[in-house]
Amino acid sequence: MNKVYVFFCFTLFLMINSSVSHAQLLSNEELEKAENYTSLEQALKTPDKVYKLSINGKRLASLPASIAQLTKLQSLNLSNNLLTTLPPEIARLENLQSLDLHSNRITTLPDEIAELLFLVRLNVADNGMDVIPPVIFKLNQLQVLVLDRNKIEQIPAQVNGLTSLQVLSLWYNRVKEIPPELSACTALTELILANNNIKSIPEDIQALTNLVKLQLWVNQISSLPAGIGKLANLEVLELKWNQLTSIPPQIGNLKLLSEFSAANNKLTSIPADISKCTALSKLDFSDNNISSVPAQIGGMTSLSKLGLWNNKITSIPAELANMKHLQHLDLGNNPIPEAERPKIKAMLPKAKVIFTDK
Repeated sequence: MNKVYVFFCFTLFLMINSSVSHAQLLSNEELEKAENYTSLEQALKTPDKVYKLSINGKRLASLPASIAQLTKLQSLNLSNNLLTTLPPEIARLENLQSLDLHSNRITTLPDEIAELLFLVRLNVADNGMDVIPPVIFKLNQLQVLVLDRNKIEQIPAQVNGLTSLQVLSLWYNRVKEIPPELSACTALTELILANNNIKSIPEDIQALTNLVKLQLWVNQISSLPAGIGKLANLEVLELKWNQLTSIPPQIGNLKLLSEFSAANNKLTSIPADISKCTALSKLDFSDNNISSVPAQIGGMTSLSKLGLWNNKITSIPAELANMKHLQHLDLGNNPIPEAERPKIKAMLPKAKVIFTDK
């Protein structure tokens, strides 16, 4: 009986101790204001006071095991060094919330990373990674994952375990497809997959209803799924430098969309349904094969910038005169007759109208 009692007391002590240990997690605002130590040696003199450590740009080839003494550390910036790995002692930083490892030589991460139960922000951009380290998919509390400027070709199916993820950035990699399993990451608000080798967008993307920003420029995408219209919270959609030949009418369902770019594609027309996106302030269809502008565009009274440079447009509908907030209209490198140009400028007296070929 005494042994049971002792075991119970010991377990309770550990629980209380663990609770106290994690009770001092700082908010983003508090962490931003916390003193930022820039020397490990200095930080180790008062380890109990160190919440934020930035030893970036020090040409570090390895991280000393003594880092484990900083048990209250919550933000660690090791970017722009020469690191190839992290020591297992990294697991001792049990309060760590943010880990920045960008611009090193790290191609994999130790399994001990999975023990960082409060890690919500991880940046491993610019490390020459060929694959996403598998241990990352065990960090189911992760909210921000940045993997930009690597050599990653695949997003594994295990991504579906990152259900807390809000921001996923794989800009400038070699990703070939968006896996259907990504649709399980319903907390995503930003998905950045620009500068890759993606050829299509799966219909499953419609499950990501919390998306606010979707950036897919410089890929090989030839069409958009109808499900794009179900991304009701989308505000920014960037699709320039792809192979698009049409935009589905469901684009008109995006009532919160404020910025849309489909420049540098193979479009031959502007969908009239885009006019239903009444919150749009920036719209760019430059460098396509568009020959006319639908009259419905004139109803987009919130639009401040309209890019139509380098198309085959010969005239502008009179309805554009209703666009009272338009500040910038680029019609450069279009075969608009000289006689029509003063009329267009008179139609939009408050806008800067550009006809210059570039």
